[in-house]
Amino acid sequence: MSRLQAAVLMTSLFVSVQASLVLDFNCFDWQYWEKGSSCLIQAYGYCTCHLVNSTGTVTWYTSKGKLANQEMATNQTTSKLIVQFPASKSVRNETFVCKAISTGQPEQLVFKTQYSDGPGSISLRLANATSNNVDLCPGKPREATVYCEVPASSIYPEPWFHMSSNGSRLFNYDLFLGNLSDGTYRVTHQARLTTPGELSLSCMAFNSCHKINVIQSYLKLNVREPPTSAPELYVNDQKFNSSGTAHVTAVSMVTVTCSVTGVLPAVSSVTVRCGTVTVTSQGSVVYLQKIRARLGSSCTCTARHVTNCYVNNTTTVTLVDI
Repeated sequence: MSRLQAAVLMTSLFVSVQASLVLDFNCFDWQYWEKGSSCLIQAYGYCTCHLVNSTGTVTWYTSKGKLANQEMATNQTTSKLIVQFPASKSVRNETFVCKAISTGQPEQLVFKTQYSDGPGSISLRLANATSNNVDLCPGKPREATVYCEVPASSIYPEPWFHMSSNGSRLFNYDLFLGNLSDGTYRVTHQARLTTPGELSLSCMAFNSCHKINVIQSYLKLNVREPPTSAPELYVNDQKFNSSGTAHVTAVSMVTVTCSVTGVLPAVSSVTVRCGTVTVTSQGSVVYLQKIRARLGSSCTCTARHVTNCYVNNTTTVTLVDI
């Protein structure tokens, strides 16, 4: 925004009864006011009104009709309003009126200023969840709803938000307003989850009056996905990815191996049961070595995953004679 555009926007914040009373450009000093607004960004600011091509007097008043804090020129055709940031946070804005008497006709100009506050707190959280784990279970949407929130009591006026995922901004524009609901400004993001692993999100909140006060919150989602294929079961050198028949020699000694690999996170346990023999491993691989083959019996491998939605989690092989 150019200085001229900002000046035009700033001027729209003032209402003058007649055109002869104008605002001196000292009120557009960006050292005290945010560009394009009447938001005070320092402990104090100035706003000057004066009569142009006319004689008379000008005086600043508060909205309650009391004399405002000001510096008046000797000839009283110019007066500089001194606006101080209030000590109480309950005062959010204030209205001042510059009244003038020129050639017998009263004129006035109204200046409305804002006193920004906050943001004081921010949170970035997974909606409807008690942890940061997101499970990509079969048949369910591969997405997660994330809230970035700022309590309305901790900011004035409303906040601007900026969100990013793994360091990349989420939208084509940097800043956007949130929706006010139940006393909270909230931005909702539907995170698309394509692969398991860690997803890092961040959210920054700015005061919409300016970008001086900035706070940020971080969230790491632990995206978990169960295996899509059944456990891999070996009987000696015979491999099975689904239930089947293993050919062995009667009363021979066989070695059974079962594993589930290539998933994140890994399965929590793998159990192999051959007849009356059972072995469980707290990991992704289990070995059952040199057990006596009993024709007609079966070996079953079952795996468990932290998502509790590993559907195809069992492979069963029946032992038959060669």
